[in-house]
Amino acid sequence: MTKIYPKLYVGPMSKLCVDAVIEHNADSSEKLGLLPSRRQVETEMLGGGYVNSWTTEIFSQYVLSSEGTIIQRDHAGPSQGSSQDDGKDSLFSDIDAGIKLLHIDPWKKYKSIQAACDSTFDLMEKCLERNSDTKFEVGTEEAIRPMSSRDVEKFLKLLKNKSEDVFKAIVYGVVQSGTSVIEDRNIGDFNPDKSREMCEIVKDYGLLTKEHNCDYLTPSQIRQRMKCGVDSFNIAPEFGVTQTKILLDLLEMNDSVKERKDFIKKCVDSEKWVKWMLPGKKDDLFLAQICGHYNFTSKEAKKCYSSLHEDYNLDKIVKETFRKRFSEILCVLQE
Repeated sequence: MTKIYPKLYVGPMSKLCVDAVIEHNADSSEKLGLLPSRRQVETEMLGGGYVNSWTTEIFSQYVLSSEGTIIQRDHAGPSQGSSQDDGKDSLFSDIDAGIKLLHIDPWKKYKSIQAACDSTFDLMEKCLERNSDTKFEVGTEEAIRPMSSRDVEKFLKLLKNKSEDVFKAIVYGVVQSGTSVIEDRNIGDFNPDKSREMCEIVKDYGLLTKEHNCDYLTPSQIRQRMKCGVDSFNIAPEFGVTQTKILLDLLEMNDSVKERKDFIKKCVDSEKWVKWMLPGKKDDLFLAQICGHYNFTSKEAKKCYSSLHEDYNLDKIVKETFRKRFSEILCVLQE
């Protein structure tokens, strides 16, 4: 690959998270990428997203007006947004807004390798017709469709056989390692053999390797994956949970009792925590910590921000915390 792509991609869990990435990139030669899902940031014609009420068009303009930050659309494809669709309007809007790196992921709709391959190729071909400079990531994460090394090899072979010219536009192949994100931790059993085999296959096809769901990994756990051949890492919900915990702690310190209580209730009632929970009873505070980022634009959240005394600088504390975590991870990735 002649272009240098980021080793770490961050989900835009909030405006503060996006600002922290942009500020980091302005100060560092080791750039971070931003990785919006369709639910987080979506084209205006499909209703926009939950993060800062951003549309694709406004988000792209905001980020790309500052040089040095790559946007990669995460999990583009059919039914990956808030409604059932073929994903094409969203993808075309991405391209028109200046997003040039797209993760094509039809695996939520298609579970067979052949069907997913056909859909992936069709979407890539149409995107290239829209803009021939478009680049891609292919494959999916374990939480959507678990893959064996043999599955990955079959998928890439089928895709390449359709058209070598289209295949040349692929930058990343997704690899899996047996782990996933749940609640506020990374669970599962890391399988180095699986990771290594997948990485070798993806690299044999001339692609970079990318692992999703790398939230909460320690430096040593990241090193394990690097030794297996993982080139790039995605982290998203961790930063939303981190910001929510900081907000709730500051509200408690500031004696903003009603505002804190109302925000926790808003989060619990939203039920956005359901997909992230293991079985068992959890208290409301924990549920709110896990799903607070879905509710950052609510009136309850806005009252929380307004209630904080100037001594409690939420923006500064959150961005400093994020940038410290970026640096911790990048120090390992630069080894």
